[in-house]
Amino acid sequence: MKFDLRRLSTLLNVASIYILVLSAGDVMAQQSKLTLPQLTKAIASLDQIYAAGAIGSLSMSEQAIVEANAAKNDVQKWYAQAEQTCAENFFVTSCLNDIKLTRRDKLAILQRINVEAKAWQRKQRIEELDAKLQEKNSQK
Repeated sequence: MKFDLRRLSTLLNVASIYILVLSAGDVMAQQSKLTLPQLTKAIASLDQIYAAGAIGSLSMSEQAIVEANAAKNDVQKWYAQAEQTCAENFFVTSCLNDIKLTRRDKLAILQRINVEAKAWQRKQRIEELDAKLQEKNSQK
């Protein structure tokens, strides 16, 4: 397994930015509402960090799952706040449809990250089991 130090450095930088955005988002959520641009920026950074095929270690897959779940919770909080805002609008149905589409788009990205991380973990477990089985069979 080869590690590219530049890529690892970039991933760490983007991860630290995401953590700052999330912590700033947590503080802002307590003080005010979560905003869509904040979520969009955080999810875009996750999408960049965990691009298709980028997960290559157990720790990275675990971190991807944790971060995707945290972002999913933030999306759900934003959606609940946006629903309340829509209730104040005259065109409630149109507003609700718009935020549902936005939520679906954001959750699709997070779901892809989550599925890919779990698939990598499954693949590693299967390879470990195959190696143990092969070792056991070679001892006979």
